[in-house]
Amino acid sequence: MRPEPKLGVAGWLAKSFLRSKLTPIVVLVSILLGVAAVLLTPREEEPQIIVPMVDVMVSFPGASAAEVESQLTTPLERRLWGIPGLEYLYSTSRTGAAFITARFQVNEPLEPSLVKVRQELEAHPEVLPSGALRPVVRLLTIDDVPFLTLTLHGGDLPAGELRKLGEEVAREVAAVPQTAQVRVLGGARRLVRIEPDPARLRSLDVSLAELQSALQAADTQLPAGDLVEAGRRTELEVTGFIHSGKELGQVVVRAGAERPIYVQDVATVVDGPEPEPAVILVGRKGETGFEQGVSIAVAKRPGVNATALARRVLHKVEALRGGLIPKHVQMDVTRNYGDTANEKSNELIEHLLIATLSVIALISLAMGWRSGLVVAVAIPVTLALTLLLTFLFGYTLNRVTLFALIFSIGILVDDAIVVVENIHRHLHLPGPPRSFVRTVIDAVNEVGNPTVLATFAVIAAILPMAFVRGLMGRM
Repeated sequence: MRPEPKLGVAGWLAKSFLRSKLTPIVVLVSILLGVAAVLLTPREEEPQIIVPMVDVMVSFPGASAAEVESQLTTPLERRLWGIPGLEYLYSTSRTGAAFITARFQVNEPLEPSLVKVRQELEAHPEVLPSGALRPVVRLLTIDDVPFLTLTLHGGDLPAGELRKLGEEVAREVAAVPQTAQVRVLGGARRLVRIEPDPARLRSLDVSLAELQSALQAADTQLPAGDLVEAGRRTELEVTGFIHSGKELGQVVVRAGAERPIYVQDVATVVDGPEPEPAVILVGRKGETGFEQGVSIAVAKRPGVNATALARRVLHKVEALRGGLIPKHVQMDVTRNYGDTANEKSNELIEHLLIATLSVIALISLAMGWRSGLVVAVAIPVTLALTLLLTFLFGYTLNRVTLFALIFSIGILVDDAIVVVENIHRHLHLPGPPRSFVRTVIDAVNEVGNPTVLATFAVIAAILPMAFVRGLMGRM
């Protein structure tokens, strides 16, 4: 009798699972968990890569573009360059305003990046020239990009009414859970304009400062004392009472000797759509002419399944048909990244299955149906467990993760071929007869450690990619 060799890790695993009644259960449970992970894992077109971008907008009324650049933009850039983790600065100088975008390095934390910019601006107010207003700072992420855009058009509605309808629909869409920013683009916003008349101001001896003070006081919120009743105290506040352009015209600018002077006495109050709205034109293929439209852009929260959220939003909007949205107003989905993400994910999963079946068929033709059966079990179980770990660690199904799975099939098949071929060789070796179980254990134990070592060698060859910096390194 040939002495039994000392079993390594691979041999011990083969011995433990070869005749165990738990092996079929482990295989079945692994595949079911993988299927559940595919259904539950959020789907996106691109992976979640954190690249913090902070927008800084500073108004500088009365300054030309050249003055804004020399007195505001350049000093701000020099100050912001000292922030740790900052990679790029983009700036635009316009008449009366400066726009600066600070882009941080990949994987820098979001909120601390915003805090760094705010602290730098607040700690050095001397950088801002006299006359510049307080900076407006806003954090931008990849999830701020709208994944769904709906466009309302038709019905011969004026630009102002179309904008109002879009804002009402946007409020309904914002109530859908897991939506982030919902913006309305195009149409004419409601705008109350006050156009002072210089002749009337002079005749009534009213200055622009008096007019401005009266308008500010009309919309002020002030405490109005406390109301004590039945042992309970309620704090009262007085809020502004302006709700329309007509009411704004009745605001008292000055209490004159004969009669009060109202806003409408010294200025023209116009309550209506803005005079130069942002126009979105909608046209159809095969039809001539265009009509005005209003777009509703919806962004999602980080890590949310874009496909499922898009379906919920569209279902919500369809429920508004015939009610809030008139039947004569048409609605088109002009952007739906949830639909395209689902389509591309399904296509990559289909290619993953095709690649797996192709490998199984090739192994079956070259080495027999038993060898093909081994590969047919090994690949789906390994991929299923990988998808489960992907779901548990918070990754999403996107083009990068699915391409990685397709790439890993080559390593899985290579290891399976080595083990199966060695079992086939041991079955035909001359010598004393051995049981089938003993033969399989010896064959796996013989090539187990070299196979694992070869796999680690492939990982070591690819590992330097993890140290590539920047956006491409994360991809």
